[in-house]
Amino acid sequence: MKIAGQVAIVLMLISRLLFPGQSHASFVDPADPALLSQTVTYRSGAAEIAAYLSRPKKEGKHPAVIVIHGNSGTSPYNQDVARRLAKEGYVAIAPDLISRAGRTDKDADTGDAQKALRQIKREDIYQDLDSAFAYLQGLHYVRGDRIGVVGFCWGGGHAFMMATRLPRLRAAAIFYGRNPDPLDLVKNIQADLLVVHGETDVNFTRHVPELEVALKQHGKSYELKIYPGAGHAFHNDTSQRSYRPEAAAAAWERTLGLFRKALAQ
Repeated sequence: MKIAGQVAIVLMLISRLLFPGQSHASFVDPADPALLSQTVTYRSGAAEIAAYLSRPKKEGKHPAVIVIHGNSGTSPYNQDVARRLAKEGYVAIAPDLISRAGRTDKDADTGDAQKALRQIKREDIYQDLDSAFAYLQGLHYVRGDRIGVVGFCWGGGHAFMMATRLPRLRAAAIFYGRNPDPLDLVKNIQADLLVVHGETDVNFTRHVPELEVALKQHGKSYELKIYPGAGHAFHNDTSQRSYRPEAAAAAWERTLGLFRKALAQ
């Protein structure tokens, strides 16, 4: 899978460097014949949560990853991230965490999605993510003891908090997410951890030193990388303003390395 991941990254870079002004195009075709990709729903208490699920068609049990979107709700970008993971051999689920207030695809613009998300209690978000974890464990094609999470922006912070709450979570990749609050919660993390930030994203990077102190104090397994010249949301190829292809490719390869180590072995 390492070679496949490297080839995919090269193709991503070539595409974006040759056509920097193009509108967003998926790195992995939604109709890729090697994958099964669809919208599913799962129960979270009394609520029904919509999610995008992508997985290899290949028979057998696979490790799994939860993909957590930013504060604008789920998007073609998040779904494409799920498919990228599926191409690497994972079952990937991207919950629409606006489901309790009306799904993202029913909101006309980013502002509407953000407003809807603010209406949902933090405890409900936690429950919906925990329920996504339980949903994956119940699928016959998922290795229930090999589940990780990756989150971006708002979702990065929630992926961090998820790692503090679920001891059976094996890996967590945090893309420019807020530190757990309170920070001492990192003592509960059992997952292998990757934290990535952009150098110019000072609202987040200024809190990195205190995070490292806490992680070292509690003896946690982690890797932290700050990418020079990159800012917030540098992995998001749908944003010409923030996307940085080289940093995005390097961070993605680190993410695949984390998951290979913690989930695929």
